[in-house]
Amino acid sequence: MREKLLQKKYLFIVVLMIAMMSIFCGCGGPEQQETATPDDEAVTVFEEYISEIERYETPDGIFREENRYVMVDGDFKADIVYPVTGNEGVDREILSYVQHAVSRYNREAGGNIAELTMKYEGYIVNKQYMGVKMTGVFDGPFMAHPEDILKTFNGMADGGIVKIGDVIAAESREELIEMTADATGADHSLIDDGFLDNWNLTGRGLEITLERGKYGPMSDGTRSVLFTYAELGSRMTADIDTRKTIRNETTEQITAPADKVTVPELQRPDPDKPMIALTFDDGPGAYTDRLLDIFQEHGGQATFFLLGNKIDKRPETVQRMIEEGHEVAGHSWSHKELTKLTDKEIRSQLVKTNNKINELTGLTPVIMRPPYGSYNDNVRAVAKKLGLSAINWNVDTLDWKYKDADYVYDAAMKKLKDGNIILFHDIHPTTVDAMEQVIPALIEEGYQLVTVSQLLTADGSEIVPGALYYNR
Repeated sequence: MREKLLQKKYLFIVVLMIAMMSIFCGCGGPEQQETATPDDEAVTVFEEYISEIERYETPDGIFREENRYVMVDGDFKADIVYPVTGNEGVDREILSYVQHAVSRYNREAGGNIAELTMKYEGYIVNKQYMGVKMTGVFDGPFMAHPEDILKTFNGMADGGIVKIGDVIAAESREELIEMTADATGADHSLIDDGFLDNWNLTGRGLEITLERGKYGPMSDGTRSVLFTYAELGSRMTADIDTRKTIRNETTEQITAPADKVTVPELQRPDPDKPMIALTFDDGPGAYTDRLLDIFQEHGGQATFFLLGNKIDKRPETVQRMIEEGHEVAGHSWSHKELTKLTDKEIRSQLVKTNNKINELTGLTPVIMRPPYGSYNDNVRAVAKKLGLSAINWNVDTLDWKYKDADYVYDAAMKKLKDGNIILFHDIHPTTVDAMEQVIPALIEEGYQLVTVSQLLTADGSEIVPGALYYNR
């Protein structure tokens, strides 16, 4: 099995490299790469990598499409997720930026091991103005520190590029620069013509982001400031209700349970027999119902860690999870890394998701899974106040990376141990394919397939708010 996987992986990398060399590089040198246009097919969809990403990195899934650029060139790897906004000018700029970034950082890597990753956030304001913020990291062992990547794009929802001079009065530009410098602690002596280049109109106000190390010490990181429309007032020339202010997200509370679905009474697991918790992240997705069918056929329960901004897309699937005895919990609202957020933002990500689950099912989860497994004292404190415990894993199948049913099966079965919490993602068809073998195989091996809460309380223990669990 392992030899088969290695052969498949090697073959895929060779094919991918050849395809990318012929498509992305063409027949010329670096200069031709830099002048590539969207018509050059520089970004090709490889189905085994790019199935249904479902926009979980964007706050509200506001754009109908998104693409993923994956490149392997020797020891250089690039993985970039970017949107298709429908604004031709903005889309052209984004695609050109992605192409140039890959070309530039591949050259900077100079044959060394290096990785370029980028994701995005999207904004639409009053269905009139739209914007995209691309962020990422270029890193490699030959570098003294990772390089943060930042680029914003703005336009009208119905077409056309928008510059900051189109939304801020000319006479207010210098004042806005001073306001931004004061709010971010930028070094005034470093301010140049590009100081306001990275900006977006958001639902709450004008956000300006400064590149790491460009206008202050590297240790300060990338810095952002948001001026509400009420604060900007007459400085704004854009047709936006300037009375809008930031909603105080700390006032959000988890709503009281309501009767929505019938919760079956499950048989308590036998504490003297081995048990495992299968967990599935990033759903509900297009393949989740097929996964539920597999459980229904063979037996067992699972825990589904849902993204809040996906729940309304498949409400019947979420209700079915509960009605068939599975556990439902939150995986944040939009898959933001909680350790990089303020306490207010962490709270909002967790509360909004739990409230959405409650609205649909009548249940309020007491566990959650932090995106990327990232957890620190700030996240712990917020979770504890909300009565939530964090659940990570001790077996990672890497199903999101390899997208191979045989690999996923082997990864799930090779470290079998009583009390395991195993990580999967039900948004990938190959993962669900693997479950057709994994679930009956585990049952045949004598394991009880239980929810996370059943696993952690089978011996009479209580789940502690704020605690982080990897296994039983």
